[in-house]
Amino acid sequence: MPVPTLAAADISRDVDTVKRARVFFHHMSVGDNVLAGLARVAPSITPVKVDPMQGRIMGTGPAFLHAMLGGNGSPQGKFDAFTTALTTSGFEQAPDVAVMKICFVDIDAQTDVDALVAGYAGAVAAVKKALPQTRIVHVTAPLLPKDTGLKEFIKGTLGLKDGNAQGNIARAQFNAAVRTRFGGDVVFDLAAVSATRPDGSPERFERGGVQYESLYPGYTDDGAHLAGEGQDRAAVALVQALAKALRTRP
Repeated sequence: MPVPTLAAADISRDVDTVKRARVFFHHMSVGDNVLAGLARVAPSITPVKVDPMQGRIMGTGPAFLHAMLGGNGSPQGKFDAFTTALTTSGFEQAPDVAVMKICFVDIDAQTDVDALVAGYAGAVAAVKKALPQTRIVHVTAPLLPKDTGLKEFIKGTLGLKDGNAQGNIARAQFNAAVRTRFGGDVVFDLAAVSATRPDGSPERFERGGVQYESLYPGYTDDGAHLAGEGQDRAAVALVQALAKALRTRP
């Protein structure tokens, strides 16, 4: 996936497309980071926080609606909440496009990635069956940074307390499944954006002779969440993905 270069990004046409549509974005904290970037790169898009689990969302027409449903650490709970919100008349008017993003805390070294992918695919299938006119934009899971210097060498060589890397390997497996299984749809490749440095080079680490993506440290200020330019680049990519999905909508 081409990663946005902010200096060259002209997303005005994409912004106009998104503003004319009804969008539902289900997320947690990294999603808030993306929305913070959206306020800077596309200030004319005004997200409205809703909770379709507490009552029907009234209103029709263009809107950028977002919600924080389920809980971190329980990805299946997020999948179920997303499905329920969209398939049980949670909205007076169904969204033109819907997005569900899980978080880095939902995947770690102990995650059964096959089961996770199956749970996600089940939620997507249920929404597509109930709302065939709503396009789903898939999202790759966000990443954590790699260790650096001697610490990275020791962990890479001996595997001692290699939590971040092993978690990122599981996230890479989930992300690869999303890209492959849902490649015919539109994918907001958040992982690829966050693992590409401003100069276009990749941020990677190696385990067992395999290269894996990791979060570029310059895009975070707490070692986990997106900040500054990381937020802006993710927001550009989200707008581009939404616009692409809307233009190819039945």
